[in-house]
Amino acid sequence: MERQAALAIAPKLTAPFSVVGSVLMARSILAKAKRKSYHELLLFLACSDVLSSFAWFLSTWPIPKGTEGVAYASGTTATCTAHGFFLQLSLATPCLNASLAAYYLAASRYQVSEERLKKLLPYVLASCLVIPLGTAIAGLIMKSFNNAIFWCWINNFPLGCESGGLVACERGANADILRWAFYFGPLWFSFFFQIICFVLIYLYVLGIEEKNDRWRIVPNMRRGTTAEHRKYSR
Repeated sequence: MERQAALAIAPKLTAPFSVVGSVLMARSILAKAKRKSYHELLLFLACSDVLSSFAWFLSTWPIPKGTEGVAYASGTTATCTAHGFFLQLSLATPCLNASLAAYYLAASRYQVSEERLKKLLPYVLASCLVIPLGTAIAGLIMKSFNNAIFWCWINNFPLGCESGGLVACERGANADILRWAFYFGPLWFSFFFQIICFVLIYLYVLGIEEKNDRWRIVPNMRRGTTAEHRKYSR
């Protein structure tokens, strides 16, 4: 139980730092008179982080009081459902990170203008809001947000009711599938998408560096040839 208590307390110590950092970043962006597309993406990312960090801060508090094996559980089924809903909204964070990676790729390698990127920005932001909100609402409808030991999220109730089939699930059926469909699938897609974007940016910058190196060599060769010519002309 001591381990459970330590893991329940840990987010309460770290989450406030994340909130403060995100608030300061948002404040810095809002103070800018002229903002580019990536500033808007960073602003939404900061807001998403504040929301998700606050949800992580709550940790086990929203879990129904008296739940066996859970430290500091003080809530009800309703608070647990609400907690799971807001944690699911944190899916906006990997979506916005992927959008930032796509922005840097478009602006650098493909030389897409800022004007065109600003026209695309509302669609990108809408998708990063609609997808998390849609999956969160679907989780509410399917009663998928339940006790997940350290927080409330997609899980079956009672715990393990789908494992052996001995106990029927009252809530959260097909939790394993929904966790991948609603969160882990999009999360891993975002992760690999960002890797691809940054690899393409790296290759582009590397190509520029190699071209610059060639241009540095040519003048040096010319200077060397001129020096040799002067030497022998004497």
